[in-house]
Amino acid sequence: MDGRISLARIAAELGLSVPTVSRALRGTGRIGAETRRRVAAAAAAAGWKPRTPEPPAPAAVRPRLLVIAQPVSGQGPAGLTWPRVLRELGRLSAAGHDLTVERMGPQALARWTEAVCGGAPPRADGVLLLQRHDPVQVARLAVRMPVASVIFDYPGSPVDVAAPDNEAAGRLQAEHLLALGHKRIGWLGWELDAGWSWRRLGGFLSTLVRHGAGPRRRDVLASTAGDAGVARQLVERALRRSGAGVTAWGTAGDHVAYRLLQRLAAAGLAVPGRVSLTGVDGLPPRGGLPALVSVRMPVEEATCEAVALLERRIARPGGPPRLALLAPTLVAGSSTAPPPPAAT
Repeated sequence: MDGRISLARIAAELGLSVPTVSRALRGTGRIGAETRRRVAAAAAAAGWKPRTPEPPAPAAVRPRLLVIAQPVSGQGPAGLTWPRVLRELGRLSAAGHDLTVERMGPQALARWTEAVCGGAPPRADGVLLLQRHDPVQVARLAVRMPVASVIFDYPGSPVDVAAPDNEAAGRLQAEHLLALGHKRIGWLGWELDAGWSWRRLGGFLSTLVRHGAGPRRRDVLASTAGDAGVARQLVERALRRSGAGVTAWGTAGDHVAYRLLQRLAAAGLAVPGRVSLTGVDGLPPRGGLPALVSVRMPVEEATCEAVALLERRIARPGGPPRLALLAPTLVAGSSTAPPPPAAT
């Protein structure tokens, strides 16, 4: 039955206007209760049935993500990096992502992994890893459920990873120092057993070699160890190399660069007048020292991308692990300058 003909017929039968009948049937406007009753009865007699509204689309349900973090100290670069990750996770949680952060040391992770592999409910649809965890436990866990990691990779395991591009961080340092005209450039760093430190060194050296400025072997000061004794020895060697012709240093991180900067200042080698320094991570300057020219690592962006990778993996399982590398940026400071005239 045509809607307008029905409305006109009902209006004529009841002595009302078509707009009044329309408003009464829709339940809008100022229509008396008796008029509404009469219109409804006449409409029902004419075979009119109210249209059932479409149910609202169900809200998208976010997957449950368990964020596993190890307790870390507030010292060094880790003390700056991981709070940035946790703040970004807090922002994502406020935006509607279902995130639960739980601190687990190696033994706790091993127990939980054993329980999940034994059939216990995992309490989440996927796991997001912060910091470096036991690769054996991670490999076992990744077979049972989707796993993603912020910054650290797990070769051979089906783990999606989002991380700042550490090779690019080394490359940016080298390109900056070369652009200033430095010819004798060294590298200082420790903790080479950590993948980030090794990759920064690789990006730095490959860039120098590509520009015909490959460093002398003794100007590359690096160690797999990271204890205070080794760091002190390397800084002293860098001081001697600075007095022997090295005019600029790239470093594995700002915590390394500030140690060297402090020692150079104590020895009377001005920065950047005599020696230039670059770093990575954007640590604030210490004790009146000049702010470093540093490489900002996109930690927040990597955190957001890791969550996105994990949610996509949960929605669409299968396929090879994915690696998302995010580009860092060079941040201005006052620790670099062209080499002194005697060095050019």
